[in-house]
Amino acid sequence: MDWKNQILRKTAFNHDLNLSFDGANERMRYYVFANYTSNRGFFNNTDLNDGYSTQVEMYALKLRTNLEANISPTTMARMNLMGRLMQYQQPTGGTSLANVYNTPVIAAPIYDRNGVWAKNQMFTNPLAVQAANGYGQVLQRTLFADLTIEQDLSMITPGLSAQVRVTYDNSADIADFRTKSYAYSIATPVRDAAGNISDLSYSRYGNDTEMSFASGLQAQVMRTYIWGKVNYERDFGKHHLDVAGIYSQGRRKYLGANGTNAFRDYMAHLSYNYDNRYLADVVCSYSGSLKMPVGDKYRVYPAVSVAWIASNEEFMHRFSVLDYLKLRASFGVTGNDSRLFYDMDKQFNGPGQEYIFVGTTSTGGLAQGGFPSKGIEPEKEYKANFGVEVGIWKGLSMQVDAFYNRRKNIRQYAGGVYSSVVGRDVGSLFTGEVKNYGGEITLGWQQQLDKFSYFIKGNFSYAKNEIVNINEEYHPYKYMYATGNSIGQLYGLMAEGLYQKEDFDAQGNLLPGLPVSTYESELRPGDVKYKDLNGDGKIDDYDHCHQQYSTLPEIYYGFSLGADYRNWGIKAHFQGVAHRSVSTMLASIYHPLYGNDKNVSEHYLENRWTDATPDARYPRLTTLSNNHNFQTSSLWMEKGDYLKLRVLELSYKLPARFAEKMRMSDCRLFLKGMNLFSIDHVGIMDPEQMDMEYPSSRSYLIGINVLF
Repeated sequence: MDWKNQILRKTAFNHDLNLSFDGANERMRYYVFANYTSNRGFFNNTDLNDGYSTQVEMYALKLRTNLEANISPTTMARMNLMGRLMQYQQPTGGTSLANVYNTPVIAAPIYDRNGVWAKNQMFTNPLAVQAANGYGQVLQRTLFADLTIEQDLSMITPGLSAQVRVTYDNSADIADFRTKSYAYSIATPVRDAAGNISDLSYSRYGNDTEMSFASGLQAQVMRTYIWGKVNYERDFGKHHLDVAGIYSQGRRKYLGANGTNAFRDYMAHLSYNYDNRYLADVVCSYSGSLKMPVGDKYRVYPAVSVAWIASNEEFMHRFSVLDYLKLRASFGVTGNDSRLFYDMDKQFNGPGQEYIFVGTTSTGGLAQGGFPSKGIEPEKEYKANFGVEVGIWKGLSMQVDAFYNRRKNIRQYAGGVYSSVVGRDVGSLFTGEVKNYGGEITLGWQQQLDKFSYFIKGNFSYAKNEIVNINEEYHPYKYMYATGNSIGQLYGLMAEGLYQKEDFDAQGNLLPGLPVSTYESELRPGDVKYKDLNGDGKIDDYDHCHQQYSTLPEIYYGFSLGADYRNWGIKAHFQGVAHRSVSTMLASIYHPLYGNDKNVSEHYLENRWTDATPDARYPRLTTLSNNHNFQTSSLWMEKGDYLKLRVLELSYKLPARFAEKMRMSDCRLFLKGMNLFSIDHVGIMDPEQMDMEYPSSRSYLIGINVLF
C-alpha cells in the first residue's frame, strides 16, 4: 500500500483577497485595509466521513483601520485598529507524517474484507489515524488597538512637543475538539506448508463510536502599554538638535498562575547633526523587569553612535563619480529577561515521600525544594558595529558592516559547578557568556535605459558565535568541552567510514589494534568505524567531541534581479545559507528497521553497505537493535547548505488607456512562484525541514492588483 499517496495529494489551494482604500481632507486622514485568506491543505481522502472533513484548513479575516485627525491647530490624534478572526482545523490524529514513513507498504491493507479499517499487530493504519478519529478546530480572535495624542508645545518654546500613546492587545484561542473511536481488524498472515504468506486472517477489535465534543480556552494573552515622549527639536544655523525623554511601561498577562510579565523603561535620547555632515546619537535607558527580585529590578543600558557623511564635504564634490559616502560606528548595551521567571530567588518546598505510621494507611511527607537562584541578572549584550555606505555612478550602492557582540549573564543550570551529592536542585547561575562576530556586505545596481530598466542587488553576511563560558562540569579530555565551540554544534563520535571484511580475522573478531566497541559486543563488516580519540583501544562516551558546523548557519546570502520593459516586468529573489549542518537521525528514513517497528527508505536501500558495495554511505541493514551504528556521530550529520529560488514573478501592466476605460487608475496582472527549486546536499528532504512533519511546499499564485 502506497501510504504516501493515500495520505497526501500533490496540490493544495490558497485564496488571498486584499482590499484597501484611503482618503483625506484638511483635518482628517484615513486608511482601511481588509484581507481574506483561505487555505486547504495537502491531505488526501479527507471526505470519508459524513458531514465533516479532516482536511487541514485555515480561514482568516483581517481588518485594519488607521485614522488621523487634527483636533486643534496644535493637537493631533491618531488611532490604529486591527482585528483578526482565524479558524484553523486539523484531524485529531495531527499533521505529523511519522506513520507514513514508519509503516511498511506491506503492513496491512486499508480495509479488511468487510470494509473495516485494518492494521497489523506492529504497525498502525496511517489513513485510519488521519481520517477516522475526528477533527479539531482552533478559533482565534485578535484585537490590536492604540491611540496616540500629539501636542505641539511651541507656544512654550519653539521645537517643543509631546506625545502620549496607549495600547491594548488581546488574543485568545478557543479550541473545539470533535473526537471518535473506530472499529479495526488486526491482520495476521496465514502461511502455507512452505512458509510463504498465502492469505490474511482478521480479528476485529473496538467499536465505531459517536462523535464526542469538548471545548475550552486554550490560550490567551492581554497586553497593555503606555508610552509618553517629550521632544525638543530645533535648528540653530547648521546645528540640528533633537532631545527626547521617553517613558514606557507594559504588562503582558497569560493564562495560568504567575502568568503576568511587566516592564518599565525611562529613556533619554540626544541626537545632534551638524550641517548634515557630522552626526551623533546618545541613548540611555533605565529599564526594569517584574521578573527581577524585589529591590533590584532596574538596570542601565547606554548606547552611542557617530557618523560622518563625507560626501557632503566641500572637498569631496570634485569626485563626480561619488554620489554618497557615509562612515558610521556604534556601541551599545541591550538587555533580555526572557530566560528569567518570577520568584527564582525563593525556595519552594513541596510533597515528599509517603510514610506508614499505623496500620496500612500512608501519610504524605514534606521535602525541601531546590535551592533558590542567587545573583539573578538579565542577559546583557554588548554590541559594537562599524559600517560604510557608498553610492557611485548614479546607480551602484554598497553597504559594508562589521560587528562584534558579547552576550553575558546568560542563565545556565548550576549542576556543572555544584555536585549532585547535595541531593537537591542547585538552581541557576548567571555567568554564561557567548561572543558573536562577523560582517555583512550589500551591493546594488539599477539603471533606466529609455523604456527598459533593470536592477540587481545582493547581500552576503558571515556571523560566527563562540561559547566563552557555559559552566561545564569536569571532562577528562579537552575535546569534550563545549567552551570554545559554537552553539548548536554536533557533540558525538567521529565516524571514519565502515568496517570491511579485511578488518576481521577468520573467526569474525576485529584484528588487533582496532578499537572495540562498548556499545555493541559483536561488530560485523558494514558497521560504523569510529575514531578512538583518547587512544584507549575502545569506543565509548569518552570519544565524543564537538565537531562540524553548527545547526545555525554562519553564512547567509541572497540576491535579487529584475527588469521592466514597457508594460512587462520580471523579478526573482534567491536566498541561501552555508556553513551549516543538519541532523539526519530520523527513524525509517536514515535509521531503518531497528526495534521491529520501523520502515526502510529507498534512499537507505540504495546507499547501504553490502559485500558488493563496500564504499557505501550507510552501515549494513539489520532488523536487530544496534546501539553501535546509531550512536550520535558525524555519520548522521549532513551538509545543510542550500540555495533556493524564493520568488519568481512575471507581471503585465495594463496600458493606461485601457485601464481608464474601465475606470481604473492602474491594473497589474501577475504570475508568481515561490520556493520553486532548491540546490542542496540533502536531496531527499528539504534541508530547512529535516523532520516527519507536515511538508513544505512549492507555490504558484495568479493574481491581479487594481487601483481605482
